[in-house]
Amino acid sequence: MRKRIEYIDVVETLAIFLVVCCHNTALLGQSVLATAILQFTTTVAVPLFFMANGALLMSRPLDLKKHLKKTGMLVLAVFLWRLLIWLLVMPFDVKTYSQIGVVNLVNYLLGRTTTAYIPVEDYWFMYRLIAIYLILPVFKLVYDHDQKIFKYLMLIMFISAFAVSEIDFILKLISKWSGIGLVSVGSFRDKIFPINLIADCGFYFLAGDFLHRSYYQKRLVKNLEFI
Repeated sequence: MRKRIEYIDVVETLAIFLVVCCHNTALLGQSVLATAILQFTTTVAVPLFFMANGALLMSRPLDLKKHLKKTGMLVLAVFLWRLLIWLLVMPFDVKTYSQIGVVNLVNYLLGRTTTAYIPVEDYWFMYRLIAIYLILPVFKLVYDHDQKIFKYLMLIMFISAFAVSEIDFILKLISKWSGIGLVSVGSFRDKIFPINLIADCGFYFLAGDFLHRSYYQKRLVKNLEFI
């Protein structure tokens, strides 16, 4: 049995609390302070989950067979829960229920848009997590081969997720003031960077591992040397 890492337990507990807080939208607009707190929790809650996952999974040796089995069970669990929600919701709307078809059902299970609305918006997190788990062996391979390349991958993820939107905003302002049509960097990114949709979560995942190795593990090594 692996020894638990206390600070990660604290981070995950905090993340759970913040997720509950950020869904309490009834407080929005009630006061400046309440609105600011909700905006903060929305920004911080989910990234903490991905960072904790990155710190745990990237720091362990990868058992590919066990990892793929775990990922498969996660996919199955998500599919079964979404199917259960489909079966519970559909009978209350005859018109929507009549739209059930194989293609529609497959699209729904894969998290895509369907002609029948089902209230499962919060499942976006699970699909992002599954995508990260599927890419994890590549992350581990890159890190074990060359840590410098790993840092470049973090930088690419950061630019794709956060910097591009800011660059496009600046280009729009320049285009509006100058009257010159400028190419969207975001459109170019979408064509050359296939994992753009999970770039933000991927960055948090890798950042969690980077911080874990840089501070927690280094401190453990120093403590052992001192002993």
